[in-house]
Amino acid sequence: MLESLPLLNAICNETLRLYPTVPITVRDTVRPTTINDTFVPVGTQLIISPWAINRSPELWGENASKFVPDRWINEDGKPNNNGGAESNYAITTFLHGPRSCIGGNFAKAELRCLLAAFVGAFEMELGMPQEKIIPAGVITTKPRDGMSLKLKLLKSW
Repeated sequence: MLESLPLLNAICNETLRLYPTVPITVRDTVRPTTINDTFVPVGTQLIISPWAINRSPELWGENASKFVPDRWINEDGKPNNNGGAESNYAITTFLHGPRSCIGGNFAKAELRCLLAAFVGAFEMELGMPQEKIIPAGVITTKPRDGMSLKLKLLKSW
């Protein structure tokens, strides 16, 4: 049911696009290959950066670095899974192919449930609104200096 809610899905997808949990990953070539006419010998380490790919203006347009949930909602109001990008390789939050994250769809479902429950249960505001939140981390993405949040329990929803 939650996957049919356009705005919820749009916010989750846009958040995962701009703030992938794992911002970079490394792969070793197991056989000689060619990438964009460049020979890559066996044993070469390749760095894949979901952070950079997911924010590429070539793939996402001029507003690639902006939080635009509407890109995940079709003109008819229904959610889409491509954010308007021409290729599903424009978003690499969970990577692709045989080494992609086996839990990607589960993580997206979990995020939808958590966000819906959290928004329904709490009124939220930044604890220090003037504070600039700076994403950081190499293994996982997180606020560099933490993030202060004020929560007020709502009576019901």
